[in-house]
Amino acid sequence: MPLAAPASVTAPTYIHGTTYYVSWTAAATATSYNVRMSNLDTGISSTVATTSGTSALMASPTSSHTLQYAVQACNTAGCSGFTNAPNTTYTDPPGPIH
Repeated sequence: MPLAAPASVTAPTYIHGTTYYVSWTAAATATSYNVRMSNLDTGISSTVATTSGTSALMASPTSSHTLQYAVQACNTAGCSGFTNAPNTTYTDPPGPIH
């Protein structure tokens, strides 16, 4: 039976110069999770965290971007598809709000 993806992913809609969490619901039989961040301004996507828990701490932003987060569940049999957060995350660095 294929590994189920997390049922939901939660990411903030706006971050101003502070660390923040992306979280998700646990998937049955998952032993780890990959968190993918897609920068919608540059078109670049990358895995930014791999963890066994159901949340990951994201670094404080250093510039303004619009981001989309997604999470996949993994175990020894492989990985599920990704589940996207239902919203994008807009980031601003510390200092004046842009």
